[in-house]
Amino acid sequence: MSDVLPVLVHLSKLFQVRDVNFASLEPALNTTKSSLQQLREVDGEYLLSISTRVRDLEANGVKLTHQDVDHGLAAFHKAIAVPYIDALLAAVDSRFPALPFLSALSIFQPSLMPFNNIEALAHNGKEDLDSLLLELGAENEALETPFVDLHQCRLQYRHLKSAVAATPSLRCLSSAADLLKALHLPQHSSLKSAVLELVSIGDWGLAIPVSSVECERDFSKMKLIKTPLRNRQKNANLARLIRISVDG
Repeated sequence: MSDVLPVLVHLSKLFQVRDVNFASLEPALNTTKSSLQQLREVDGEYLLSISTRVRDLEANGVKLTHQDVDHGLAAFHKAIAVPYIDALLAAVDSRFPALPFLSALSIFQPSLMPFNNIEALAHNGKEDLDSLLLELGAENEALETPFVDLHQCRLQYRHLKSAVAATPSLRCLSSAADLLKALHLPQHSSLKSAVLELVSIGDWGLAIPVSSVECERDFSKMKLIKTPLRNRQKNANLARLIRISVDG
């Protein structure tokens, strides 16, 4: 656990923010899986240090029942560490079945748009947009009715990039969530109506619960409301009080 936890903590911190950086999802998950795979193949630093600690104990006169420490560590790695890490890798994969779709939402992230290079801006995000359209457009045979029109979305994305580049209040935004929220403001209603199908993709993507912030915040509110002195509240009343506390 001492070798595995730092890897998982680093990944967990990525989701402990309100607006997740979609562009960092796939690299972070691939790095985590690679680190776990390495721990599966080779003992981690902490596990390797056990042999040294045992020898230090023996040097100080401490007698151990099991003399073959290296054999015990090898058995532990095979019987416990490997199955545990395999289960973690499977859990990571099952937690993010829509990873390519989520990563592709980075097309709405102004900080990734090369505004200083017109040619690069024109080509920016095309592959990610195609990934989104593959899931939601007419090319997906599993959909009875296409969610969006492919041609219109491509035209709208070019228009959106140009509009963001020309609008300082949008250009300075850092996250995809910030841009999509801004497009719903009254002052940007004309731009929103011009890229409506594209905005619908972004809104649909943001509805996917990627971040754990809201959930953790709600549980914190519940802990403040359901105290030892108020632990006989009915679930319906507790839910109403939490909603009032969270949403106002």
